[in-house]
Amino acid sequence: MTSENANFKYVLLLLYICCLLTTTTKATITFLQQQEIGYIISTDGGLGTDLSDAVLTVNTIQVQGTAINDTTFTFNIPDRCPFNPTFSLTIKSANKNFVPAVSPSAIAPVITNITSAPTSGGVVTVTGHFLQLTNFNSPIPVPYTVSLLLGQTGYTCSQASPIDLALKAITCMASPGAGVGFDTTIRINDIPNHASDPHVLFGYNPPTIINTTNTTQLGGNITIKGTNFFDQQTQVIVGDLECANPTVLDYATIICELPSIGDPPRIIVSVTVNVANQTTTEAVFQYDLSLIKQAKRRNDMKWKIPAIIFGTLGSIAIIACVIHLAKKVGKQLSTNE
Repeated sequence: MTSENANFKYVLLLLYICCLLTTTTKATITFLQQQEIGYIISTDGGLGTDLSDAVLTVNTIQVQGTAINDTTFTFNIPDRCPFNPTFSLTIKSANKNFVPAVSPSAIAPVITNITSAPTSGGVVTVTGHFLQLTNFNSPIPVPYTVSLLLGQTGYTCSQASPIDLALKAITCMASPGAGVGFDTTIRINDIPNHASDPHVLFGYNPPTIINTTNTTQLGGNITIKGTNFFDQQTQVIVGDLECANPTVLDYATIICELPSIGDPPRIIVSVTVNVANQTTTEAVFQYDLSLIKQAKRRNDMKWKIPAIIFGTLGSIAIIACVIHLAKKVGKQLSTNE
């Protein structure tokens, strides 16, 4: 045997030993995500229990684990993790490299909070994880398609824009609407947030009341000024009376028809505006009492005129008596002389 053949066989033997020592195991791990936490699951076991013995590579980044048992490796998903990453988990002491046989599930966007908006719509801030709006892995950055729904009402949040490079916050423009308790869902690059994630609820700002016009006890239209009114699901109560046919002229103005009342309060009464089950109450309305005051003046005059007349006649009679007595006294004095 020549030395060249011996060397070649030695190299082959070393390669064979290396292959035996480093085993690539496929189809034994899957990836699961719960918000920003990732789980590498090995159905066959073999991961061990030594966290320092495990090396997870996400794309080209090594990620430190947070917990391990023989079947599950837990880690924090990197904030800038791409939507479709590759995973490789190496157990150093066992010389095993676990890789999935099929592409793992995509990284889903996560929502942890969303701010409110006025009923006219406006900019809101959405915070969470993996809110990547652009594909930076392509030769030319390409915007992802983004849709954000606010409940099942048809309300949306459009024109998404990133806030930070960590992909933890974006802004978007909420459509006009009213109400609270809308379950927020987001879909980026056709990947939705997980339905099992905690529900993040969106709500529009509640109405406020600034002032109102007034009317007499005969009733009529009044105008209410405030904020966050909406042209649906609106009710107005003035004192104990419902103000009929409320019409929202804009998000700050309501006109409604107040019915007549026999004896209106003489004090300022409360006004309540309910918009989509959000209620506000302010003491701002006061009846115009001018008609009542006029009627009272007329009623008072009915009694004053006779009193004036009788008073005047009485005065005339007294004067006449005085004159008559004066004349009589004068005659008596003349006779005595």
